[in-house]
Amino acid sequence: MGRPPAKDPISYSIKIGLNKELYEKVLEYNEKTGNSIAETVREALKILLKK
Repeated sequence: MGRPPAKDPISYSIKIGLNKELYEKVLEYNEKTGNSIAETVREALKILLKK
């Protein structure tokens, strides 16, 4: 049998795609801002894609 679905599938998908160090930095930033993982990644992508 498979694993039960993640509570937050977007955050879970992001976690799998980031290396451990980067994921920990995202969590640290989220503690300061109160954002979700998905919100933080969206903000980062907006900044990255503007360049």
